[in-house]
Amino acid sequence: LDLAKAAPLNASTVDLAAELQHRDMNINDMSFNARIARINALKDKVYSSPSGFIAAQKDASELIALVRSSVGKRDSTQPEVHETKLSQYKQLLSIESKELGSACRKIAMADKSPEEMLLAMTSSFHVLCSLTEACMCLVKGMNAEIQQQEVVAKVDEVVMNYICLLKAAEATSGGILNDHSIKALARHSTSMSAIVSTLTRSLKTLLNK
Repeated sequence: LDLAKAAPLNASTVDLAAELQHRDMNINDMSFNARIARINALKDKVYSSPSGFIAAQKDASELIALVRSSVGKRDSTQPEVHETKLSQYKQLLSIESKELGSACRKIAMADKSPEEMLLAMTSSFHVLCSLTEACMCLVKGMNAEIQQQEVVAKVDEVVMNYICLLKAAEATSGGILNDHSIKALARHSTSMSAIVSTLTRSLKTLLNK
């Protein structure tokens, strides 16, 4: 899903894209441990009114940059990760993806007050951080860059759609409470569930390669 097509190209969207590009440049110079530490820092964040939804969208965009920076970064001097460990990472990523689907459904089911929506969103974002961390650990241990790209592409799609879900939740909780906004939120929540299911199936396929 192209984020630029998923939302109107307004000032906040342009700013978000520019900030993502700037973060990409910085993140590419970070070590693996530093990138994991950054994810753990994002896990500790709590979002509140009035700027919680915008802040979460920016943080989710940073997760995309962190995931993308994992591809092709395997150190040739690094000892090979045991197959059992890789399987554990794949299983963890599958578990986190299922939890994310459940957490995103809670956003759609939350009371439409900003406080309830932000609580549900904060919970789901923490799960997304855990999913991103599991993805990076898995990719780090993979030898084949093509497999790294397959995993990253799927998680990338999850995060991009999550940002669209946040935009829909922001519209619903921000007073634009009409049939269109409610249906849009429900649609994005359903879309997230479908994409997460696809991620889970893809991981099972990768596990058997």
